[in-house]
Amino acid sequence: MTDKITYYAMTDDDSSRDRPRTVLRRIESSQGQTDELFSRDLKWERSPLLHSAEHGDITNEFAEISEAEAEQIVARIRADAEDELCGNELALLAGPRGPRRMSDPVDSVFVSSVP
Repeated sequence: MTDKITYYAMTDDDSSRDRPRTVLRRIESSQGQTDELFSRDLKWERSPLLHSAEHGDITNEFAEISEAEAEQIVARIRADAEDELCGNELALLAGPRGPRRMSDPVDSVFVSSVP
C-alpha cells in the first residue's frame, strides 16, 4: 500500500493561517499512522500535537493544506532559521556593544614599539 500523507498548517495565538507556526504531516500506511512536525531543528520529528488536538487540546489549530503549501512553509522556516543564524553570527562578531567603528574609544591599549 502506498503511504497517504496529509499536511496541516499549525497556528496558535502568535501565528496566522497566512504565516503558520509550522507544518505537520500525517503519514498513513499499512503499519499504522504517524504524525510528524517540521521542527526548529529543521527536520521532521514525531509529534503528539495533532492527536492531542483531535482529543480536545485547543492550544493549537490545524488546517489541512496541500503538499505545495507545506513545501512553502518549510522553505520559509528554513529561510527564517538561516536569517536568524546569520544574525546571531553577526552579533557574536560585533561583540556585546554592537559593531565597532574606527572612531570608537579603545577599551584597552596595546602599545607596540616598532624600530
